[in-house]
Amino acid sequence: SLELTAPRVAEKHSGWQRTRNQPAPIQGEKTRTVLGPLATPVNDGQPTPQTSSTLIFIDDATAMAQQAQLMKMASLGALTASIAHEIRNPLAAIATAGELIKENAQGDAETTELTEIISRHATRVNRIIDDILQMGRLKTHRPQPIEITHWLKQFIDDYLLTHGLTRGAIKIDSDSDLTVEFDPDQLHQVLCNLCDNAIQHSITDVPMPWVVVKASYDPAQNQTLLTVSDNGPGVPADSVTELFTPFFTTRNAGTGLGLYIAQELCASNQATLAYTDQGGFGATFQILFNDPQQTLIS
Repeated sequence: SLELTAPRVAEKHSGWQRTRNQPAPIQGEKTRTVLGPLATPVNDGQPTPQTSSTLIFIDDATAMAQQAQLMKMASLGALTASIAHEIRNPLAAIATAGELIKENAQGDAETTELTEIISRHATRVNRIIDDILQMGRLKTHRPQPIEITHWLKQFIDDYLLTHGLTRGAIKIDSDSDLTVEFDPDQLHQVLCNLCDNAIQHSITDVPMPWVVVKASYDPAQNQTLLTVSDNGPGVPADSVTELFTPFFTTRNAGTGLGLYIAQELCASNQATLAYTDQGGFGATFQILFNDPQQTLIS
């Protein structure tokens, strides 16, 4: 029955039967459902009250939504890259001038402190520029099937080595035989950002693991999930809605672009990235992957 195979469509159909008004698309929905009578019996040129059946048209807008996402990222990347290049040249001059002042002010504690402030902020702005330039490269992606369990093990081994972390700081919990469709380099970038955030906000004076990376299959949604959880205090309630907003950060040294870029990369690969509230028991970020049987736009 329709209730078992497509409960959301069944709910819309039931509402249409009562009101004969076209149902409004649910926010975030990538399908458009149009309902209408398949046949209307006619008696002496006048339609009869009852209809024989209902024809349901379901328009899958996934490919169109992905194409729009790619076009948006291409336009945004071109604009931000142009601005970033214009900022980098005077920034280099400011940083160099600060270093020269520091060298000529040996023994002057106040001047040295001021030049260190210049250096710290110049470094932070330079990181922001690097992130902005990175946004300009989001317009191309090469999705391919990834056996997630093997890929995760290799990623975590490399991550622990390059970040000087003890083996066991990050635990992998993964179901077997899980395959996702994603650009491997972009997945590496997304997970690296999520692990960076998790480590930075974890409580590290307790037994390991501090971070858990879990891959699992959700039969209810027929999709694969990848979650990154830490043992920190979680995200303040008043900051949750701003997490994926460009330049929003809760750290003085943060650029506020990492989660935004990660979410855009997921969207370009037809995946979703969201924050899950754990009630003050750490933060969890979840990637919901697209069905690998569907075709992505190159």
